[in-house]
Amino acid sequence: MLESKRLYFIRINQLKLQVDKYCNLHQSTNNAQSQGSNSGKRVILPSTLV
Repeated sequence: MLESKRLYFIRINQLKLQVDKYCNLHQSTNNAQSQGSNSGKRVILPSTLV
C-alpha cells in the first residue's frame, strides 16, 4: 500500500520533481561561477546508462 502511494506521488508530481532537480543544478553552477571555480567538464550520459 505504501509503495503504491509513493509511486502515485511521483507520477503526479513528476514535472515538479524534474524542475526541482534542474533548479538545484543551476544554483550549484551559478555558485561555482561566482566563486571563480571551474565546475568541470559537461558530459551528457545516455538514458540507457541509468
